[in-house]
Amino acid sequence: MRSRLWLGGAAAALWAFAACGYPEFHYSDEIGSGPSSGKSTGATASGMSGTVSTGASGTGGGAPACELGKSGGACKSTEKCSWDVKTGKTKCVTAGPFGQWHVCTADADCAAGLWCDLQFKVCKKICQGAGNCTGGGQCIPALDAASQQVAPGPDDFKLCTANCNPKSAKPPCVDQTTCVLRKASGGFDCAAVTASKPAGQKCATSTDCLPGIACIDQGLGLTCTEWCTDFKNSNDCPNITTYCCHFGNKPSQNGTELGYCGFC
Repeated sequence: MRSRLWLGGAAAALWAFAACGYPEFHYSDEIGSGPSSGKSTGATASGMSGTVSTGASGTGGGAPACELGKSGGACKSTEKCSWDVKTGKTKCVTAGPFGQWHVCTADADCAAGLWCDLQFKVCKKICQGAGNCTGGGQCIPALDAASQQVAPGPDDFKLCTANCNPKSAKPPCVDQTTCVLRKASGGFDCAAVTASKPAGQKCATSTDCLPGIACIDQGLGLTCTEWCTDFKNSNDCPNITTYCCHFGNKPSQNGTELGYCGFC
């Protein structure tokens, strides 16, 4: 057991705050507009806002112009079927070179069968159910930059989540991405890193922080803080004065509970 005797003034205040029970944590809005006005008992991630053309079946009530996320058919061999969020219709776009979980800025960056996630700026696989997703990922409705479901309906346009490990992110998340907790689905997913801040620095969203770190508020403002799993010994918390603390809602990945390095 590590000693708690070396806590400074600010740390001691934080210890008093946390000792009363599982603290409530502010979380950041998923589309990158900064911390929400409410509180949450778990860290969550934030993505990035933006507008790109992407894919879904249907043409806003008319006959499908092409088949969701696929090459061929109405599209050229070098194209894929995509969904235009501005017109609410399918259209053919150039199929990009990037594979699943790669950072993207537009849907044309992603290969056939993938879509550039509007929130997290990562190529995600288009799916009909969890059976289409690998590694235990969920198949969830695609959302636009305002966290609203992309038309036309809940069963028409879904994307696979990564079910990544937030402590390591890799695999499946690749370079320039991190693993964050999605507020809407409660699962972990890959998102593009926006700032690469180390633990201890102020943040607005978890994508501001380096992989293995979440943006949470222990009572002193949103700060990049390490994920951890060793609640008994806290061997995975690098700061000798910190412990692996439980979140109030106890998020888990593949059955393993995840906590944060703090003063609990």
